Amino acid sequence: MSHPRDAFVLRVFKGDRFSVLKQCHVTKKIEIWVTKNKVNVEDGNDVVWMNFMILLIPNIPRLVQAEPYYYRQPSYFIDDKRLVVCSCDENGQAWIYVLGENKLISKVQLDSVVGFWPSHCTYFPSLVPVPRDQKDEAELQTMDSTKTKQKKKKAHEEQLPWELIEEILSRVPLKSLVRLSVVCKRWNVILDDKRFINNHKETFRFILKTKTKIYSVSIDPKIVVRELPWDTLALEYQKTTKLVDCDEFLICNMDQGAVVWNPLSNFNFSKDRFSRFCDLPCGMSHLRDALVLRIFKGDRFSLLKQCNVTKKTEIWVTKNKVNVEDSRDVVWVNFIRLSIPSFPSLVPTNLYSQQPSYFIDDKRLVVCSCDETGQAWIYVFGENRLINKVRIDSVVGPWPLHCTYFPSLVPVPRDAKIRWTSASERKYNSEWSRACNREVRMDLTKTKQKKKAAHEEQLPWELLEEILSRVPLKSLVRLRVVCKRWNVILDDKRFINNHKETFRFILKTKSKIYSVSIDPKIVVRELPCDIPDLECQIPTTLVDCDEFLICNMDDGAAVWNPWLKQSTWIRQPRFSLEGICYNGSNRTSDQVSLYKTIWANCTEWRIHDFAFGTWKRSNFNSGDSNQREKGRRKNLHSDMSVSLNGSLFWIAYVDETDPLYLLGRFNFSKERFYTFCYLRCGMSHSRDALVLRVFKGDRFSVLKQCYVTKKVEIWVTKNKVNVEDGSDVVWVSFMTFSIPHFPSLVQAEPYSDQQPSYYIDDKRLVMCSCDENGQAWIYVLGENKLISKVHLDSVVDPWPSHCTYFPSLVPVPREKDEAELQV
Repeated sequence: MSHPRDAFVLRVFKGDRFSVLKQCHVTKKIEIWVTKNKVNVEDGNDVVWMNFMILLIPNIPRLVQAEPYYYRQPSYFIDDKRLVVCSCDENGQAWIYVLGENKLISKVQLDSVVGFWPSHCTYFPSLVPVPRDQKDEAELQTMDSTKTKQKKKKAHEEQLPWELIEEILSRVPLKSLVRLSVVCKRWNVILDDKRFINNHKETFRFILKTKTKIYSVSIDPKIVVRELPWDTLALEYQKTTKLVDCDEFLICNMDQGAVVWNPLSNFNFSKDRFSRFCDLPCGMSHLRDALVLRIFKGDRFSLLKQCNVTKKTEIWVTKNKVNVEDSRDVVWVNFIRLSIPSFPSLVPTNLYSQQPSYFIDDKRLVVCSCDETGQAWIYVFGENRLINKVRIDSVVGPWPLHCTYFPSLVPVPRDAKIRWTSASERKYNSEWSRACNREVRMDLTKTKQKKKAAHEEQLPWELLEEILSRVPLKSLVRLRVVCKRWNVILDDKRFINNHKETFRFILKTKSKIYSVSIDPKIVVRELPCDIPDLECQIPTTLVDCDEFLICNMDDGAAVWNPWLKQSTWIRQPRFSLEGICYNGSNRTSDQVSLYKTIWANCTEWRIHDFAFGTWKRSNFNSGDSNQREKGRRKNLHSDMSVSLNGSLFWIAYVDETDPLYLLGRFNFSKERFYTFCYLRCGMSHSRDALVLRVFKGDRFSVLKQCYVTKKVEIWVTKNKVNVEDGSDVVWVSFMTFSIPHFPSLVQAEPYSDQQPSYYIDDKRLVMCSCDENGQAWIYVLGENKLISKVHLDSVVDPWPSHCTYFPSLVPVPREKDEAELQV
C-alpha cells in the first residue's frame, strides 16, 4: 500500500489458492493477483503470484472512503472472468459492482439497505454444521463419524449420467417402474418427473372405449393406436358405461359400481360437500356447444369452448398457479383462438352429446372427437390452422367413449375391507376372488420364469459393444465394475478404437489443441484445455507416453488423459518430463505405487516417485555389463520416449554417422540406462525421418524415410518383446513405399527436429506431418501407393506440434496426498 486509502484485500481463490485485490487510491486502477498453484499451508517457499486481472476503467469509484471509514475494505469474489465487488460510496450507500473485460458491466445500488455505512463481507453458503461446546462433543463426534461413513459409501457408489438412466428406464416395462422407484432417491426423482413419464416408450394421451374393447392413442412422434388389455378384473363381468380420467387414475363406471384403474369441480373433503369455486370466462349458448375443463401444466386449469354455430374454438387458461383453498385470485386469460373454415363440430349430434377430449402440448392443441357418423378422429391444431387430422380406423365400433389420460406410476388405492351386501355382489365377490387367486398363481409362475430367463439370456456381444460405444467416456470407467463381461469389453483395444469419441492424433498450435479422428472420415475437433494450470499457459511440447499425454510447460508438466479429462500437475521448474514408467501390468486403478516419472535438462536427470512425491537425482549412467558398450557414451536421437509394458525406450546412437542406431532402455528397478538392441537402420542425412512406436501392443515398429530418395520403410519386431532381455529381438521389413513425388516428412531448420507421427492400421500406414509451409497434412498409404492425403484446414496456425495418441480408460496417477484433478 502506498496510500492509507488504497484497497488491499485477501481472499481464497478456487478453494485451494489465494487472491489479492489491490486498488490504487490515486489512479483507481484495480489489480487482481492470484497464486499460480495449489497452496501448501505448511510451506510458503514455492508460492508464486501472477497477475490475473487488471482493470483501468474511467470514472470507477474509489473502493475505500475517507476517514473515519477508510478502514472498511471492499468485499469481493471472482466468478469465472468477472470480478464482483461490494463497497460503499462517499455517502455511505452500499453498491454492487460487476467488472469484466476491462469495463464496468453493471452497478446496482442496494436501496433496501436503509442505514448508512453498513458492514459487509463475502460469504459462500455451506452445509458444514456449526461446532458445539464440550458438553455435546461426544454426540457430535458420533454424528460426524456416521456422516463420514455415509459419504465414503456414497463416494464408492457408481452413478450413471442422468440422461443415460432416463434412456434406460424409458425402455423398462411400465409395471416394473413402480418397483424401481424404491431403488434409490435418484431413481425416485426421475420416476416422479412428468417429463420422463411423457417421454416413455409406452406412454399415451387418449383412451377410447367401444362396446368390446379399450384403446390407447399415442401422439408423438406419430399417432399410434394400440389395443389396451383388459387387466381390470371387474371389467370382465360388467359393462362399462363411462370412462373418466381423474388425475393419475381412470374411473370406470359400471352397472353395479365403479373401478379405479391405473392402466399403465372442487370437492371439499373436510366438509364432504360441493362448494362454488370460481366463475368461468364463458358458458354454453347451444346444446351442442363444447365446454371441457382440463388441468394445465399440473397446477392450473384450462377450458375448451367451441361454438356450435360459428365453429370458433377458444382455449382459456388460468393465469397463475391455482390455490384450491381460495379462488379469489383466479384470473382467466385467452390462450389459443382458432377460426378455421369448414371445421367440424366437436359435439356431433344431440343424441350423442359427448364432449371432446383434449390436451395442450406446448403451442399445439390436440383434440379427440367423433364425427357425425360416429368415427373417432384426432385433430392437431397450431398457429390458427389445422396441422393434421387422423381417422382412427383401428377403432372398429362407432361412437366410442374417449377421454384424455396421462400415464402415471401412482398405485391405485385399495379398500381396507370390501363389504358385499346383495346376493349378486356376493356371487361377484366369489368369482372375483377365484380370478384373483388364478392371477396370483400365474404371476408367481411368470416371475420365476423371468428370473430364470434373466440369467440365461444376455445381449449379443456386438449389440453390447454398440451400446457401450455410445456411452459418455467418463461413465465407461465406472461401468467396469458392472460384471466381468463388461470389463473384458472395456479392456479391449478394438472397442476403444471403435468408440464414437475416439481419435488418433493430437495437434498443438500456439493457442489451441486439436484431436484428429481418422475413420470413417478425417474429422478435426478442438480439444478443450481442461487441465488446471493450462488456463494460464499453453504446453511447450506434447508427448504421448503409453495411455497418457505429457504436457511440458515452463515450470513443470501435466500428465493428462484427454479422453477421461483427468490430469495431474507436477511442479519442477527448468526440467522437462521425458516419460512415465511403471512396475506391473494391472493399471485399471490409480495405484500410485506403480509409477515413476523421468525428468531431464541439459545437465542432469531426475526421477520422481508418485507414491511418496519424492525426487531423486540420477546421472543416468550406463548399466551395460558388456565393457565395450559400457565405455561408449550414448546420445539420444530424440527426447520422445516410447513406453512398452512399463519400461521406457529411446532411439540412441554413439555417432550420428553410424549406419545402425540402437534402442536404449531405462531399467525401472535399478534406475539405469541399458542398450536393449540394435535397429536395422540409421540416419544418413539430418532430415531423414526415424521414429519409434509400439506395434500391436507388445512389439516395436520403426518408420524410416530417406530424405534423398523419399523411400519410406516400416520395420517391426518379429515376435513379442521381452522388455527384460533384447538379445532375441529380430527385426523384419513390414512395409516399403517408393511413391513418386512423395513429400519429405522432415522439413528444413529450424523445424528439422520435428519428426512425423504415425500408426499402423492393418495394412495401412497413417501419418501426420507438416509440409514446407508449415501446414499439417494426414497421409494414408497402402499397397505401395498413396491412398489419400488431407490438408487440416481447421488447424489455422502453421507448424503445429503433433503426436499419435490412442485413447485409454487408464486413470491418471496422482500423488498420495493430492486430490484428483478432474473437470
